[in-house]
Amino acid sequence: MIRRVITMFAGGLAAVLASQAPEFTQQYGQRLGGAVDELRAVVERFDQDARRNGLSREGGLNRLETSADPFLAARGASMRSTVQRYDGLSGQRQAMMAPDVLTRVGAVVRNYDGEIARAAWRDYKPALPLTLEGLLFAVIGFSGGVLVTAITVLPMGRRQWAGRGQCAGKHKAAHSTERSASRSPV
Repeated sequence: MIRRVITMFAGGLAAVLASQAPEFTQQYGQRLGGAVDELRAVVERFDQDARRNGLSREGGLNRLETSADPFLAARGASMRSTVQRYDGLSGQRQAMMAPDVLTRVGAVVRNYDGEIARAAWRDYKPALPLTLEGLLFAVIGFSGGVLVTAITVLPMGRRQWAGRGQCAGKHKAAHSTERSASRSPV
């Protein structure tokens, strides 16, 4: 009985936690979209400045990074980092446009941006999953929770109950022997 309660509790807890994955993914995606939009504006301004001076993006970055002026060289390295982050986040945003939730959640898990994830987690608000996606993750979570509990808790319970059964069997045998001895005529 206790094992069944523990298993159901663990399954229920895992279902609640797993059902939050689509909601967290949505909130992460909103922050990701904002970051991509802001970075796009910065990169586009840089590209425009480079074109006005007859340079490509790469040419502008190289000119800054190879400048004798330490400030300009540092700005070049900073801008290259910004362009790389923009490219990476844009790719993740495209992956998160997939119609199925497993692909979107997978895109966050595989390529999450630490800064965006921390900000999304800091402001995260749990939601009651009333979508098919939330239900799907709740079922997956429940199944996983039950399975993990069955693998870890139930074997311990079986050993414990098996030990009690052996003790009970020895106690019955001893009690039967005592009864038999007390009935025998002497």
